[in-house]
Amino acid sequence: MFYEKFKSIGAIEKIIKTTNKNKYYIDTVLINRIILNREGLKNDNIIESKICTKCNSNKLHSYREEKEKSGRNTGIISLK
Repeated sequence: MFYEKFKSIGAIEKIIKTTNKNKYYIDTVLINRIILNREGLKNDNIIESKICTKCNSNKLHSYREEKEKSGRNTGIISLK
């Protein structure tokens, strides 16, 4: 389902990784970067927080950590 939704953005083999246990790892940061680049933003103007929600679930919601008990996160976009 995810592949079908995002295959048009290209680099799908870099975005979706699989393991030998049939687990999928999806690089949502890369997806957002590609989409923002297509909309005209330069890489220099995209800042990645590098904060892992699973590792920081005491501060941010993480479905991977909390499962059905998790809340929702939001993103902040600012124009200067």
